[in-house]
Amino acid sequence: MSGHEVRDGSAARECGYVGATGPDGEPTAMSEGLTIVGLALALLSALAWSGLDAARKSLAGHLQPLPAVVLLTWGQVPLFVAWLVASVPEGAVAVPPAAYWLPGLASVAGNVVANLLFMVALRLSPLSATVPLLAFVPVFATLVALPLLGELPTPSALVGIALVVGGALALNANRSTRGLSGLVRGLLAEKGSLPMLGVSLCWGLSVAFDKLAIAYAPPPVHALALNLGVGVVLLAWLVRRGQLAALGEVRFVVGPWLLAVVFAGLALAAQLVALGELYIGILEAIKRFVGLAMAVVLGRMLFAESISASKLAGVALMAIGAAVVVLGQ
Repeated sequence: MSGHEVRDGSAARECGYVGATGPDGEPTAMSEGLTIVGLALALLSALAWSGLDAARKSLAGHLQPLPAVVLLTWGQVPLFVAWLVASVPEGAVAVPPAAYWLPGLASVAGNVVANLLFMVALRLSPLSATVPLLAFVPVFATLVALPLLGELPTPSALVGIALVVGGALALNANRSTRGLSGLVRGLLAEKGSLPMLGVSLCWGLSVAFDKLAIAYAPPPVHALALNLGVGVVLLAWLVRRGQLAALGEVRFVVGPWLLAVVFAGLALAAQLVALGELYIGILEAIKRFVGLAMAVVLGRMLFAESISASKLAGVALMAIGAAVVVLGQ
């Protein structure tokens, strides 16, 4: 069976599929770990994730974490339905083959667990005390990419990824005013550290499963399936906790919610398409650098947060790492 089909047998490339295929039509491994198109898409995705982070700050005062995630997830569904309808050839109905469902559902499970662990970490510790551990997403993504995808960045790109992670940790250490050693001691003491480390692992695994999934289904199909799967599970969890009424609080922040939905949809769409052009460890390193650098910039512009020399040093280290990643690969 071809790894990219629709019900009438037409190629899924016509609906936005970007994965490579061999002469037999089966998915093949990428020969390159970085392309110009992939870099542009990664930057677009990272900027959109940064916009989402800023928009979510406006939601935080009105929506609890779980209802906010549910609203953001279901809000994206119409966007991906529209993308799918616009991408599928006339008269065809996109249906993933059987081979899609294992990585597709694994990605759904990884994202559900990541969101639940994130909320556990929030209950156990302040966000500022555990968020530095999200710097390890590129590390986990790189580690799982070798056995799952056969991806191994060049040695210099691996050094660049390490620099990005180090810069991210340094930036968060500077924010905490405790220094790097204080940050490490604080992380070890925090009850929420282990769940947040689990979040990083789940996100690293999920992006690998995303890449496996889009080898068998075009990005709009996987994006829609991902949001429906995560949305159904988290909505059921919300009902179980008796918090369904909390969804109504969105009426006080309709504008920021819609903006957050657009950013989230754009970020995921660009990321899924970029996966056909980049190694996942490199993608996550670029996202981490741009995301934290933009957090500093937007924090200053929108929330009057100070920018210290130590913050700039952390961003500079990440920038050097990102440059080494790109040039080294």
